[in-house]
Amino acid sequence: MAHAVSMTRAPKAAKKRSFLQGDRFQMTAFIAPTCIFLALLTIWPFIYSVYLSLHAVKLTAMKRAVFVGLDNYVNLLTDQLFLRAMLNTCLLAVTSIACEIIIAFAIAKASSVSAI
Repeated sequence: MAHAVSMTRAPKAAKKRSFLQGDRFQMTAFIAPTCIFLALLTIWPFIYSVYLSLHAVKLTAMKRAVFVGLDNYVNLLTDQLFLRAMLNTCLLAVTSIACEIIIAFAIAKASSVSAI
């Protein structure tokens, strides 16, 4: 007895596209300039502020900045007015957060009681 055998070929695997031809490269090419711009927009001011904090700079004479190292930070951390302002800021933050939490719990309690 002879059996008929069907000889079908397996479908060819799709060609793998290289990275330069793929969608990922195109997405990267479109997004990269924006990411670089945003990184510079956020990193440069930080670097410049660190630079300025290490120099004695007057706003009227920005060109004549004299390097003073950490003296600005020493002066800041030994200034009683600054330390008092920091204490007041911390007290304000803690007090306002505590009040907000108490008010939020009161509103949640009131709304859950009336819903029943």
